[in-house]
Amino acid sequence: ENGTKGQLVTYKYFVGRLSMFEDQHALAEQNLDYAFRHCHKDAFNNKRQILQYLVPVKLLRGRLPSSYLLKKYKLFEFEGLV
Repeated sequence: ENGTKGQLVTYKYFVGRLSMFEDQHALAEQNLDYAFRHCHKDAFNNKRQILQYLVPVKLLRGRLPSSYLLKKYKLFEFEGLV
């Protein structure tokens, strides 16, 4: 795989989104997790955008996000689920 770290993060993000819509939740979680963990630490909006797909996938797989994570990234739409 050639390219920069940022390009790989973007690629994993889009593969994760596609996998989510194809009901391949394990693959979606793997790719979105990678994108979130390797996204630049100061890229708040990018991390938030990744989480908007990653949180529902994790919920479908029985994993609840922490209240701290939801507050930190202003994901108020998920607060009632946790």
